[in-house]
Amino acid sequence: PSHTIMNGESEQSEGRALSDNARILIEKRFRDASSLDEVSVFQQQYKRHLALTEAQLTSLMQRDLDNVAKAMNTIGMSESTMEKLRGDFSEMQEQLKMSKSQLGKYEHIKKINVANRNIQTTLSRIE
Repeated sequence: PSHTIMNGESEQSEGRALSDNARILIEKRFRDASSLDEVSVFQQQYKRHLALTEAQLTSLMQRDLDNVAKAMNTIGMSESTMEKLRGDFSEMQEQLKMSKSQLGKYEHIKKINVANRNIQTTLSRIE
């Protein structure tokens, strides 16, 4: 709660400072009646400045929106790639199960498989 009060006081003092700065600027620019002829020039300068600022903000917002769209597209592509990989791994697992089940049907392959496991075990014990 005290933080909110401090922010409110800070905003009020900042607003007063801006108001004071604007008052000083106006007093300097328009000290006498002849300087009032410059009001339209002064107004046009600020309108141009406002238009430039708005254009910059619009450009920045559009760039951010474009970046978000690219990120969303990348996420979508990643999700579909991951889904395809899941399918590929599932298919590989099925093929691996099938090939393991086939080992027992062929005596020579079975013997080679046993020899391979024996070599693997021996090498792991040597290391």
